[in-house]
Amino acid sequence: MGILCCLAQDAHQQAVSPNKMKKFLIILVLLLVILASFGFATLKILANGPENNYFNRNLRQIFSQHRFWRETLGLHYDGDGRYDYLLSGTGKIMLEVDVMSNLSMQPQALELVRQRIEQVTGKQTLYYFSSSNIPYKQSVSLGELAGMMLVRRDFAATGKDAKLQILYLSRDSAEPQLLGRTVREDGIVLYEEALGDFTKSNPDTLPAYEASTILHEFGHQLGLQHDETPGCLMNSSAEQSHVAREELADVVTDFCLQETELIKQLKN
Repeated sequence: MGILCCLAQDAHQQAVSPNKMKKFLIILVLLLVILASFGFATLKILANGPENNYFNRNLRQIFSQHRFWRETLGLHYDGDGRYDYLLSGTGKIMLEVDVMSNLSMQPQALELVRQRIEQVTGKQTLYYFSSSNIPYKQSVSLGELAGMMLVRRDFAATGKDAKLQILYLSRDSAEPQLLGRTVREDGIVLYEEALGDFTKSNPDTLPAYEASTILHEFGHQLGLQHDETPGCLMNSSAEQSHVAREELADVVTDFCLQETELIKQLKN
């Protein structure tokens, strides 16, 4: 009788053990999901926090090399997309050009931009005009830009190819004299009407200033900061206190040696 009781207890324990194991695994999975969610949330908060926090100083460059993490953690600051343009493992650079209705752009400026980007990155660079239609507005606010970039995209970076979107818009609502700006980590805005006003005393310089402005903003997308070296594209006073150069040859349309050396360092 005692033997039968022991056998019954053993059978019961064997029947219960799989259920206990199943519950344990469910709890473990739930804990891992909670920890992962907490980790993602913490990283995202840190990524959008002060520039000098630990994540932005030490980890941001690692995570921003991957598009998945850029989207997951919201890594959309200047320079976050530079690895798409600079790393040897990536393919072509595709320039998507979106032009607001009633505006015109200078084809020779865009071709110069293409050439300069190809030279400085060492990657084949192509451009094409988007089929999207941007209704004309006298000015566009900063809050509208990010959404406009996403909605107007014909092409998203896929596989090994990188994307740079260039929007030709009228003016910035808050700063009507602003010539250009970056948007997210893969966008550039050129304010065409502001550029027209800027070069109205010498319209021949307009194509050069279009190219200069786009390339200046592309420098920011590569992670370059302003510098004070005369004749450099990233010079913060390149427009001489917002006064256009009179001579076409004086408009800077290429990265200087100091800047190209910095870009080489960013590739490593």
